[in-house]
Amino acid sequence: MRWAEPDIRPPRSRSQRAAIAVAFAVSLPGLVVAVGSGHPGGPGGAALFGVGIVGAAFLLAWAAEALQLDVSQGLALALLALIAVLPE
Repeated sequence: MRWAEPDIRPPRSRSQRAAIAVAFAVSLPGLVVAVGSGHPGGPGGAALFGVGIVGAAFLLAWAAEALQLDVSQGLALALLALIAVLPE
């Protein structure tokens, strides 16, 4: 009896790692300001949070895509929807 070959995924390329790092770095200032006590006002604060939301959305999309490799697509989308409505 022969066993099936394991599904070996190639390591992430440098461009993929760089894209994830950029998305994390973009979302980090918004998180720091939201958790901290000081809030910047005016257009600068709105731009900071807007860019942070876009970076977090990219991270969530990548996480959902990666999760679909391990679980069913429906379960991955359900978890993504749950994470999206948790702040509310």
